[in-house]
Amino acid sequence: MTRLHLIRTRWAAVGAALAISLGAVGLGGLNIASADVSSGDRPVFIPIAPCRLLDTRAASPVGPRATPLGSGETYTVTAHGDNGRCTGASTIPVDAVALATNVTSVRATAVTFLTFWGEGANPGTSNLNPRPNAAPTPNSVNTPLSTAGTFNIYNDAGTVDVLVDVNGYYALHDHDDRYELKPTQLVIDGLAFRPQSSTSNWTFDDVWEHSPSAPFQCLVADVDLPIGVTLEGAELHYQAPAPTAFNLVVGQRASGAESNAGPAPSNLVQFVLPLPATPPNEFGVQTMAVNTSLSTAPGYSQTVSICTAQDLTIGSVRLTHPPA
Repeated sequence: MTRLHLIRTRWAAVGAALAISLGAVGLGGLNIASADVSSGDRPVFIPIAPCRLLDTRAASPVGPRATPLGSGETYTVTAHGDNGRCTGASTIPVDAVALATNVTSVRATAVTFLTFWGEGANPGTSNLNPRPNAAPTPNSVNTPLSTAGTFNIYNDAGTVDVLVDVNGYYALHDHDDRYELKPTQLVIDGLAFRPQSSTSNWTFDDVWEHSPSAPFQCLVADVDLPIGVTLEGAELHYQAPAPTAFNLVVGQRASGAESNAGPAPSNLVQFVLPLPATPPNEFGVQTMAVNTSLSTAPGYSQTVSICTAQDLTIGSVRLTHPPA
């Protein structure tokens, strides 16, 4: 199985992180809403089903362009509305002021850099650094949008194909202090996995890989969900050279206990789904709804396990629960 170096992003990296949709972060000079903002318009993040907005490759074009970006070229991409495969429930609305994207470069003919921005002059920064003969190079890019709903991509040297996948957008929201702010959704992302045993065939090199095929083996990560919440679903970003059987189990245990054991048998959520094969060097997304309710209780913590006996590369796992 080919080793992939596709995921080095906050959206898809495997690392210890807890991301809440109302996070206190900045975006191109915009202040994202946080609990200490009591009033006024501030951008908030709205997640969507990931969609491909742009792919400039001639063999698989998405959007209006099927040629690579040239040396010193600035290309303007329209985001508002139905564009590329961002349609239906993934349509970018006209009130979106910025996008959260995963950007990948392929087939660079020279050492170069790509810059993404909304309107005005090129800020002269680097968001992605492609080079010739390199594996597909990704990065997480938050780009502001112009008032017309567009953003720009600048390529400094040579030619390079660019893929832009959107996983959410930012829209202004008036945080009036007359009502209490509540998160719309909690997202547990970038879990810190470890092999279940020292003999496991899971290896880590930017992403977790299970290769070659071996007896059923698992990755395990610890995660603490807030007390009193119920899981809504999970999202797996993966690469599989052939249809792959796997399961994803969320277990609840008494804090400090070694084995998965909750207050009741219903406190295990298990996703057992086939994973379709993905195109070479591309990651797919499998979204799963819970099949057994898991409600968190005081004095208990949770674990997430991914188990398989087949070739499989894991970019990230996300767990979600409904609004509080």
